[in-house]
Amino acid sequence: MRRLLSVLMFSISTGLIGQNLVPNPSFENHYDCLQDAYPLTNALNWRMIESADYFNSCVIPDTSAVMIFDVPNNYYGHQFAKTGNGYGGISPYLYYNYREFAQIQLSQQLSVNKYYCVNFNVSLSDSSTWAVDKIGTYFSADTISPPPFTSIAIPPFSIFVNYIPQIESTFMISDTSNWVLINGTFQATGNEKYITIGNFRDDVDTDTLRIQTRVSSDRYSY
Repeated sequence: MRRLLSVLMFSISTGLIGQNLVPNPSFENHYDCLQDAYPLTNALNWRMIESADYFNSCVIPDTSAVMIFDVPNNYYGHQFAKTGNGYGGISPYLYYNYREFAQIQLSQQLSVNKYYCVNFNVSLSDSSTWAVDKIGTYFSADTISPPPFTSIAIPPFSIFVNYIPQIESTFMISDTSNWVLINGTFQATGNEKYITIGNFRDDVDTDTLRIQTRVSSDRYSY
């Protein structure tokens, strides 16, 4: 199973005009409308690390499908898009440090020593059993991939361990009804071309809040 923390209407801007440097920021442009197996790569420009998902109201619900990726009703619960018809879904927390990330190349490289404003919205899925406090964005010169996470119990789950996000939430994200804004400002080094979104902390450094009980081992947030 995967968990739903949806990233929507992503904005990076600088200067008075406030140009958005994120292509397809609200996940509106896409390739196909599928019933199931709906990866985030179906949204133009977006990439995924592990099993990030894509949701859009263009999907025609199929009650026979195992997983439905419609908007507003889907496999993970009920949520309208904040704007438009689509959003992305990732898991920032699952047992044994499993993480999912969304990644995209910016429309232009960031400028040295300039300050950039970052804004994006998230909403916890109805299916989640836990809420978390750490969702961040990491800006890099190249695409990044997580090192293999070795676990005797369940390999090969993965986690980032060498990247510190420039923007990161510090409050518990437990709202399943509304979109919650995460924002901040950072100074660029001048070589950043890519942004990766997710939880870069391990289980020990991620604060959690249990919001519903199913089975004792069902620890996940989406």
